Amino acid sequence: MELVEFKSINWNKHIVLLKQAQELGFVGASDVNRHLESSFLFYQCIKRFGGEGGINTLMDIGSGGGIPGLVIAKLLKHTKILLIESSKKRSSYLNSSISYLGLSSSVSVFAGSVQTYKSKFAETRFNVGTARLFGSLPASLECLAPLIADKGTVIISAHGSDEIIKNRSFDYALSELGVDFVEKTKFQNHWFWIFKKVHEADKKYPRTKREIKTDPLFEIVRNIE
Repeated sequence: MELVEFKSINWNKHIVLLKQAQELGFVGASDVNRHLESSFLFYQCIKRFGGEGGINTLMDIGSGGGIPGLVIAKLLKHTKILLIESSKKRSSYLNSSISYLGLSSSVSVFAGSVQTYKSKFAETRFNVGTARLFGSLPASLECLAPLIADKGTVIISAHGSDEIIKNRSFDYALSELGVDFVEKTKFQNHWFWIFKKVHEADKKYPRTKREIKTDPLFEIVRNIE
């Protein structure tokens, strides 16, 4: 699917929801069409890098106002999608949005942190994990990787072309989280980091939010374009 075809789809209900989310402060003030298009770029990444693990199940963390999860759900109609959102207000909004869009059979919400979800559903794994960068790349990766199935894919977006420091700490982090770094790629003006799951992560991950913040598994160098 190309952008022209994407734009030809009726997104009126999603636009209504995005405007509501903006009023509530759940989504940035950018033009709603830009939010839709950024979600489409996630979809392109998923289709390109989904790989051997397939895209039968997908988890999106920090889903907020439903970007990109609710847009992806319309494009991947046969994929079971879990939106993880720790804010009660946002998770409630997501549940009502799912009902409004008629997506209840394929999309669900977990109101809590990734750490809490993992403690309750320790054996659950997803083919694809997505996140708009929150906190830092190391934090996003640590939260996603432990819940991804073997040969599954992690896709994280960011605002610039940060350079990962490929040193011992980076290699250690990948080994601990059970992923290989595939590439960072640019779709239009958005950068995405792609990782592939190759073995189970150490059971201690993801650590608490405080541990992740104070002791990141690796570092990156900012290189904003």
